[in-house]
Amino acid sequence: MPPPCLRLATAGCALAMLFASAAAFQGAWNLPAYELCKAIALPFIDDDASGATYNPVTQSVWVITGSPKYLMEFSERGQMLRKLSWDGFKDPEGLAWMVGYQMAVLEEPTKGGVTVVNVAPGVVNVEERRTKVDLDVPSHTGLEGITYNDKEEVYYVVQEKDPKRIVEVQLNGTYRELFTLENIGVGDLSGVHYASQINKLFVLSQEDKSVMKVTMKGKVVQQRDIAGERPEGIAFTPDGQRMFIVSEPRSMSIYSTNGCDELI
Repeated sequence: MPPPCLRLATAGCALAMLFASAAAFQGAWNLPAYELCKAIALPFIDDDASGATYNPVTQSVWVITGSPKYLMEFSERGQMLRKLSWDGFKDPEGLAWMVGYQMAVLEEPTKGGVTVVNVAPGVVNVEERRTKVDLDVPSHTGLEGITYNDKEEVYYVVQEKDPKRIVEVQLNGTYRELFTLENIGVGDLSGVHYASQINKLFVLSQEDKSVMKVTMKGKVVQQRDIAGERPEGIAFTPDGQRMFIVSEPRSMSIYSTNGCDELI
């Protein structure tokens, strides 16, 4: 028997394919639609798996860790592909893909900094530039996550608490407070991802083990619980169909809106 599309008139086949594509896309960026497919233990890490980002050039997930200090590359299925050792970071907390093989690393300590590194194949320990970010943050409740808006060429950085807020940081280090998230019922903020496709932020809370979809004005429009002991990093594929949550001490949870068969 011929495939369904071959049994339909051309217009009907095109319409059926359009509806199927639309149905699949409806799950993208929609937090309730994400299904937990698998959770893996990250190798070579004692503790402190922190930031995460997705690089569409390598089509892989990158994770930064604090103990020991590694920058690690994983396939979408969770298979480790590369492990780079990084020196010179005091307490790396956030990671954001920028362009090509460039990524921004955020350090948490008071008046922490942003360092852009190059992770092209064959490159080891290359620091592109360091940006001083002079934010007045209390010790141990400081900078926790970073993401990058390539259109505006700005970072969005999360401050854990006191206050819980999102800060917009220019490439030269100047900044402004974008909004606070003090009255939304979560204990802290621990990670962030900017989805340019919908102009929204996805913000993690470690204490509440949840992720929120937030407008650029600070309105929470969706929220859901997530797996992981202490969620610290969040990343998405560019189509929004897959979500990756990295948690302390050393785990990664992989979610999908279009089934888990390809991830198992």
